[in-house]
Amino acid sequence: ENNTLTTPSGTAIPTLSKSTNVYGIGYFESEEANFYTDTANNGNVTITGSTFDAVYGGYTIGVNGENTTANNNTVTLNNNSINYVYGGYSGFGSANENIVTIDGGNYGVIIGGWGYSGNANRSAKNNKIFISNAKIDIYKLNYIIGGSGGTANENIVTITNSTVNLSSNTDNLFFSLTGGVAYSDVAKDNKVIITDSTISGNVYGAYIYNNNGQLAIDNNITITGSSDITNANLYGYGTNSSATGSGNTLTLNGWSGTVNSLHNFDSIIFENIDLSQKEITLDVSGEVSGLGDDF
Repeated sequence: ENNTLTTPSGTAIPTLSKSTNVYGIGYFESEEANFYTDTANNGNVTITGSTFDAVYGGYTIGVNGENTTANNNTVTLNNNSINYVYGGYSGFGSANENIVTIDGGNYGVIIGGWGYSGNANRSAKNNKIFISNAKIDIYKLNYIIGGSGGTANENIVTITNSTVNLSSNTDNLFFSLTGGVAYSDVAKDNKVIITDSTISGNVYGAYIYNNNGQLAIDNNITITGSSDITNANLYGYGTNSSATGSGNTLTLNGWSGTVNSLHNFDSIIFENIDLSQKEITLDVSGEVSGLGDDF
């Protein structure tokens, strides 16, 4: 544990190439070797001005039946071109408290913490993604997920002054911009915060996957500044089952404009907006569904 890999701009590491995966801790040595199965905690990766296929702060396949964790890993990326970014990945355990910070560059898939989906005791909790001055449009299928696991609580995705193109993902469930994805239990207190950015595609505070008894509780999407969400579809929560939600909110902080569609919010909170001006604050050009009784 406590491994660190740093690639400062202008420093060449000959053994690394575009097809290489970078790990703060945990790895796959060769085609003949077994996957890394120990805990993958406290890894640290910093990369500047480079091109890679995938970067993991911490990576472990783990052991079936054991909570082999990928916790407390950090990934810091500056002006790179990288296809896949994971703060922490655990095949059979939890992925908590991971942090991904991106400033500049172009990326495809960004995940704060990815834990095991088949057990409610395997959590993705308090993972954080901070994206600024970047583009997310390398692939036809791009997505950002704060945390995914049996439960998904208190994950945060913050996007500032960036362009996120998810427009090809509209039929691919939670593979979009999502605060937290829960497979086996609750998704609670997840947040997506969008500031001065352009977003195209689906945005979910949380997503409940394939479980009818789950709840999506107190998740939030916040839009602020001069963000352009004209081609975005906002969901307090989404699901491909009959899961339900409560307390999911949309916050408009000093923002006024148009959104393509609006779904599954219990309330809309207006902050730093002068409603006395009687101007359109939120215009929905398409579908509206699943809003609370106060609407």
